[in-house]
Amino acid sequence: MKKIFQIFSVFILCLIFVLCSSCQNKVQNGVVFTSEKPKKLENLTISNIFQKNQKIFFIIYSYPEFESDFIRVQILSLNDKVPSLGFSKVWAKDYIIDINKPVFIDYITLNSGNYIMQVFYHKNLEYSFAKGSFKVK
Repeated sequence: MKKIFQIFSVFILCLIFVLCSSCQNKVQNGVVFTSEKPKKLENLTISNIFQKNQKIFFIIYSYPEFESDFIRVQILSLNDKVPSLGFSKVWAKDYIIDINKPVFIDYITLNSGNYIMQVFYHKNLEYSFAKGSFKVK
């Protein structure tokens, strides 16, 4: 009986540990795309397919807040004719953002192709904290 109680106690302690570690506030980062300028984030229509020369609004988010006020947004094109694993840098821009706001919004226009957007903090350009992919027909 004592052995069963010990096993049960260890099980309960492990369960409490797992529940507590999963309930912590975790930083959530990402980027989403839409074809219209967002007025309210609650009514946002997210899309990953756009038309050529259409405005592609990108919304970069970080909850609870951004770590730095200086970010770099980079867009890579997927192409079989490029020697470096099929990726080529199409566009990059540095932004100064308000770190008190959890979102940053801007737009781009591109020609046809498959693209990946990466977002970096300027203090660490080796690791992207947000990524997203989209297609332009």
